Amino acid sequence: MLQNMGSSAGNPGIQRNKVNIMLKAYKYRMYPNKSQRKLLAMSFGCVRFIWNKNVEVFNDRGEFKTSTEYRAKFPFLKDVSAAIIQQKEIDFKQYKTQFFSKKRKKTYRPTIV
Repeated sequence: MLQNMGSSAGNPGIQRNKVNIMLKAYKYRMYPNKSQRKLLAMSFGCVRFIWNKNVEVFNDRGEFKTSTEYRAKFPFLKDVSAAIIQQKEIDFKQYKTQFFSKKRKKTYRPTIV
């Protein structure tokens, strides 16, 4: 819906429009079967493991490893999707960038979950 907000002060010919946007949200309930529950638990555990390894390296000021290196070193990480491990790696890099930013909000050192 567009509404005419009137003309601007200096230029009577220019009009400003306001756009009203309605946002919708949907909630879904999942009912995973036994094998899906097991896969979800393994996925969450592996993501937590990767986050904790990154925190450990960050606190020790060590060299960060890629998700491929972690998957080669820890074979249980091959049981879950590589995408979720890569996403957690990206999330940690973004957290690191925000942590060292001068314009950051009050953030604390990452903790092991």
